[in-house]
Amino acid sequence: MLSQRMAKDYMAIGAGIRPDEAMKDLDESIATFEARYQSLMEYSENNAAGKSIQAIGNVWEHYRSAIITPPNQANATAIIQESEELLVICDKAVATIARQSNSPIAHLIEVSEHGTTLTQKIAKYYFALYWNVDGKNLKQDFDQSVKEFDDSLNSLTDSNANTSEISTALAKVKSQWKFSNSGFKLDEQGHFVPTVISVTSESIFNKMSAVAIMYEQLAD
Repeated sequence: MLSQRMAKDYMAIGAGIRPDEAMKDLDESIATFEARYQSLMEYSENNAAGKSIQAIGNVWEHYRSAIITPPNQANATAIIQESEELLVICDKAVATIARQSNSPIAHLIEVSEHGTTLTQKIAKYYFALYWNVDGKNLKQDFDQSVKEFDDSLNSLTDSNANTSEISTALAKVKSQWKFSNSGFKLDEQGHFVPTVISVTSESIFNKMSAVAIMYEQLAD
């Protein structure tokens, strides 16, 4: 998630979308990613996930240097590409760790956490489109991310493992997600609402993060 959140903040700063908040969040996200990566390195010392976790560090070292540079459109496409590369490597590490668990809830945790990632990914692409970043596949990638979130949300909603608390939380996500989609349709007509998407994507992110924690508690 943080790989996408940092890129989203980079686009927001460059495009002037709540830039002060984005700058603060970018700094905190970089620090959080570094701290969690170090924790993973300690975890991997006697774990089969070590190789995939080490691969994160190789990409993170370059991405970290690039993401702290003053945002400009010329570098924005490269930032998006590197954020995707880091995401793929992080996903592999998560999948490896999830497979080591015998809990049937592990997959739901993985899907819900992927949902939090998608909220940031969607906002990243939306802000890049608003900023007129040069990238021929940006709209296609944006649409694909929206579809992925929709599919993930439906998958979680349909799970028989859901408690009443989880079902209620997911219903709230669905309601706000429907509102966000109205903003995406405005984009198709050439009208962007970046501040609205910034606020709603953050709210959905917080709600999805809470759902992921509920699944973790259910697994425990």
